[in-house]
Amino acid sequence: MIAHVIETALKSGCFDEVMVSTDDLEIAEISQLAGAICPFVRSPETSGDFATTLSVVREVVHNYEKI
Repeated sequence: MIAHVIETALKSGCFDEVMVSTDDLEIAEISQLAGAICPFVRSPETSGDFATTLSVVREVVHNYEKI
């Protein structure tokens, strides 16, 4: 399912790139094969059931600025 979403987003022409944020290496690999970038995996602090959306977004933005 994630590959379909990535491919559709890329084909739409609306995005320069599609980035996937995940803590799962299999999802990261599938995402990259579908054309997305997945430059890092999320930390344990932002991967658990109690991680907030804000903490995930903060981590993603912080790491994205490094690439």
